[in-house]
Amino acid sequence: MSDYLIYTGLIFLILFTVLSLIDGVYLHLVIYKLPEKSESRFEHLTHTLRAILFLPIALSVFYWNLSGFWLLCSIGLIALDLIVEAIDVLSERKSRAMIGGLSSGEYLLHVALTTTRVAAISFFLASKPIQAWSSSLSLPDYPALVRIIVINLIPGAVAIAFFHIVLIFRPLLVSNIQKSLFRDK
Repeated sequence: MSDYLIYTGLIFLILFTVLSLIDGVYLHLVIYKLPEKSESRFEHLTHTLRAILFLPIALSVFYWNLSGFWLLCSIGLIALDLIVEAIDVLSERKSRAMIGGLSSGEYLLHVALTTTRVAAISFFLASKPIQAWSSSLSLPDYPALVRIIVINLIPGAVAIAFFHIVLIFRPLLVSNIQKSLFRDK
């Protein structure tokens, strides 16, 4: 196991999670209020599914050092996430038409998100010995610092996934919270 590959992947994972907060929470929920717009409901559903998929991917790729069948299952989750991402991208033109489409800044942010996510996954997968792909080889745990950082990402990821699910059924929740917080007193 190559620790420098793992730590490099961890840096990209941290960048990805910070950029995800900016895009997925600040822009999508606070600024654009996508769940509130009927044109954007499908896009919000894809974001919700990706938020849910992040949890098993984070655990199976970045926390547990899996091999064999379980490693292949984690690759399946990554493939499913890529499919949902493609569906999301294809839905964005229609979803964002009412606000003039995606801004150049958000396009750039999406490129950075895809790059950092793919880099994080690639570095972690590249750290595995070739035998890990075909057998149930018992691999050592990732370094303690890596496991601590990754496990500390999980509560926030659970909260964001849960919040996305809630917004499917209560799409005006963010606006109602903002109104109650910034109401003139």
